[in-house]
Amino acid sequence: MDIPMTRNTCFSILKPAFAALAMASLSGCASLILGSGDVPPRYTLQPVAISTETVDPLRVRLVVTDPQSEAAFDTSRISFSPEPLRYEYYVDGEWTDQLPLLFGIFLQRNFENDGRVATVGDRVSVPLGDYVLRTDIRAFHVQRRGESRTAVVSYSAKLFNSRNDAIATRIFSTSEPVPEQGLDGAVEALNLAARRSAMETIDWTLELMRQNPVPTN
Repeated sequence: MDIPMTRNTCFSILKPAFAALAMASLSGCASLILGSGDVPPRYTLQPVAISTETVDPLRVRLVVTDPQSEAAFDTSRISFSPEPLRYEYYVDGEWTDQLPLLFGIFLQRNFENDGRVATVGDRVSVPLGDYVLRTDIRAFHVQRRGESRTAVVSYSAKLFNSRNDAIATRIFSTSEPVPEQGLDGAVEALNLAARRSAMETIDWTLELMRQNPVPTN
């Protein structure tokens, strides 16, 4: 029996075909988005946990500037030193951002989570600070010497007052053994070393700010 080809009939016949085509298109999109193996995993720096202690914070504004760095570390690639004076990079993972920017944010968040300084931020969020902390990354890599691997974090820190007078300078250097092969263990060791250095930097900065109160004029 012939079926009259009305508009509704045509739509009823074609609707399954359109649905199948749409599903095929969506399936293709999903494979493009989720199935890409070209993007390496991204790793971050995890600050210390937020302090649960009740503290009376120092009522000052601290600016943490973006760290300086030589080109070897001014990258999102994770550095590896197989021998002195030589740097290579892991191919199976990267930092979530350029290391100096990532480390600057990491340092700010450690101050914030610690809670002992009332206001902490970069030049954008704290344009007029009572103190300025400037850092220069000297090492942030995993080094292999013989059969052992060690995560090394080292940077200089300089504290200035609001008049741009230098108060003090110190170099913070921390290392952690990398207990296992692979990038996951290397990044975890770098995180441990960075957190230890960050907490030492916070204690040092607080002591200096208390010893050198904000100028009154």
